[in-house]
Amino acid sequence: MTAKKSVILWASYFDELAAISIVHTFRQLGIPTELVAIHQREEKQRSDVLTHSHKTLDETVATVKQIACLIIPSSVTVLGHFEQDPLFWQLIHSVDAQGGRVVMCQPDGPADPEIAKQLPAPERMIFLPVADKLLVFARWLGQGLLAGDGLNHLYPRRGMPPLIRVANESNPASVAGAMAGIIRDYGFAEAQSVGAAAGNQMLKAAAIAKSYLVADRLALSITPDFVTVRIGGFPRSAIHLFIRARPTEMDNRMDWTEVPAPAPTKDD
Repeated sequence: MTAKKSVILWASYFDELAAISIVHTFRQLGIPTELVAIHQREEKQRSDVLTHSHKTLDETVATVKQIACLIIPSSVTVLGHFEQDPLFWQLIHSVDAQGGRVVMCQPDGPADPEIAKQLPAPERMIFLPVADKLLVFARWLGQGLLAGDGLNHLYPRRGMPPLIRVANESNPASVAGAMAGIIRDYGFAEAQSVGAAAGNQMLKAAAIAKSYLVADRLALSITPDFVTVRIGGFPRSAIHLFIRARPTEMDNRMDWTEVPAPAPTKDD
């Protein structure tokens, strides 16, 4: 069976930050990822900054059955440039028809109704968040692809969940309830604390939240990071938790942090 991959379409006026964030995160997770220039030589040369792939759009269409996720780092309002490009629309239709995920930027204005008709229904698409949430979103999307659990199909338009801020005096059971509720709604949660005491309360809450989600047949994976926050105008070091849910039937799968890096290509 051929391994599934993700494909990021590229044109010179697409969102470069979104493309870089997703390529970087997916490759850290070991997800095969290709950046494919839609047309024009200069766009293909630009894509070489992020990938060694030299596939054309027609070659990508020919391998559509291998594509689990198609990312278009642009909004529908600029897709009129491709109105006369049948391969572009064929790729989108084919990925959607086989149950793949189609990811785009949020609309930034009124779209041409005829162009919008050629896209999957909004409830079947996933929309990229604002720039400061791109890495968190990419990690969430990548973990969903690795697990194959479809969580990101259940919550495609909810945006990003509220950040849970944990203090020294926070009640772990109450924080755990908030974590569990957000995870049920979004598929993941983020929590943050400053100081050892608050960090201890946050970790207790995460452990309790795991027990709250047993009835939902969900298990938790937690990724900690250090971040810098400003309190009273002064920088402070905080601990940030990214808490991801997955069905318990998949507890025997490899955790994303254990996925080996992709093998180097001949061009490396």
